[in-house]
Amino acid sequence: MGVMKMLKRVIYFSSQTYFLKVQDLKKLLAQCKKNNKAKDLTGLLIYKDGSFCQTVEGEEESLDMLIEKLSKDPRHKNMLILDYRSIQMRRFKRWSMAFENFDTPTTKAMNLRELGTYLEKKFALPEEHDLLPYMLTAFSRPA
Repeated sequence: MGVMKMLKRVIYFSSQTYFLKVQDLKKLLAQCKKNNKAKDLTGLLIYKDGSFCQTVEGEEESLDMLIEKLSKDPRHKNMLILDYRSIQMRRFKRWSMAFENFDTPTTKAMNLRELGTYLEKKFALPEEHDLLPYMLTAFSRPA
């Protein structure tokens, strides 16, 4: 029987370094899904007003390698790790990378509470989760 590896979760916030069109975001998401699936990483990426907030879950070694790679990614700057901890279970186990663009006509007018409810329903998250309010609060911090 193999050794069970420790699961970790990171949540980070960053700002884009240049304007990303919808097609750029789609390309980024496809790349995330492919890379994350290969490394058994799961999570959620939120884009709003030129900023990203992402949570990623996986084995510690894979997650640490991803954080190192992200810290050097020229598409974003001012990467701030909001949370990094051990977890018992994945919250986004069905998604190699779930994604939400909050710069759409549907979501642009929503406040943070409405956005949280929207995501909870869209991704069928358990009611006891605490990630979305935490992630969404990052978008209200000063630039």
